[in-house]
Amino acid sequence: MWLNAKSTSSASSCRFAHRRFLQLFVGLVFVVVASWIAPFRTVTDEASADARNRKNESSSVRKWGQGVVSDGNDKGRCEMKADQRETLRLVDQLRSEQRTLPSPIINLGMPKMGSSSLHEFFKCSGTYNSSHYTCGPRPRGEGKRGPGLRCGTCMERAWKKGLPLLKSCGGASNEFKNGYTAFMQMDYNTPGKTCFYPQMSALNAIHKEYPNATFVLISRPLDDWIRSLDDWHGYRNRLVNCNLPGLPVGVGHDNDDLKQWVCHHQANVRKFVQAHPSHALVELNLYETTQNDRIMSQLFLNEGHSATSNDEANTDGAGCFGHANKNHKKKKNVTREESAT
Repeated sequence: MWLNAKSTSSASSCRFAHRRFLQLFVGLVFVVVASWIAPFRTVTDEASADARNRKNESSSVRKWGQGVVSDGNDKGRCEMKADQRETLRLVDQLRSEQRTLPSPIINLGMPKMGSSSLHEFFKCSGTYNSSHYTCGPRPRGEGKRGPGLRCGTCMERAWKKGLPLLKSCGGASNEFKNGYTAFMQMDYNTPGKTCFYPQMSALNAIHKEYPNATFVLISRPLDDWIRSLDDWHGYRNRLVNCNLPGLPVGVGHDNDDLKQWVCHHQANVRKFVQAHPSHALVELNLYETTQNDRIMSQLFLNEGHSATSNDEANTDGAGCFGHANKNHKKKKNVTREESAT
């Protein structure tokens, strides 16, 4: 009987050990499988989160408030027009004080919105050293050809290193008095290389470097702007394939997305200047050539016009503001306004 009890006890111990072994084995298998699938789960979660973020960013393009007029759908209708109340107040003030706005003068507008016209004005004036599209540690001599960095490339490199953007790319300073005093196109976008818009990404850095810089913002009818983008070396596709503030990769095929993006930028610039009143903001409508010439001449050249409201012929602007950089590739039904930049 004692032997029988001993046998029974041994059998129970064996069964317990067997169950315990199975539990440990199953637990070990679970741990191994869980650790194996964890990276895939993380990737999936990240992909889902990224997709959600892109969706939110894309929809945010349509939700930018200022400058958008609701027309009953979720995208709204963007009407871009210069707010010239402050600009005209500056004209009156500077005319009475016989002074000009401080440099550097920085164009914060978008590509294909008058940067060439601004550059030609400052070149024509003979007073400013204007950079357009290309910069570098030293500005190239007038009329000379040679290597030069795109402003966006040069400024992005400086920005990543924590260096002053404009002074690192040829801007005037105490050490470099012959540097640029006007920057008319800072942005550059070549997907895979540089997609950098300092007027969007680096306004705080520009303010820190030049807290009294004068900003210029030109408005253009947006249908004309879109048409100009499409006709200029695949510019729309370059925007679509860049990851820009408010315009993530893949967004921009829809005209309304681009319009909302530009209107948001215009509103952002105005808010920035309101928050940093040491800057003057000059707003212009691209096609108002005569008025633009008067305004620019008074603000930057101290050449006020003496015309009265009844004497439109007697205008004494410098005559330097006009359309430039026309797109001659488009052969049919091209108007001067449609092809201007």
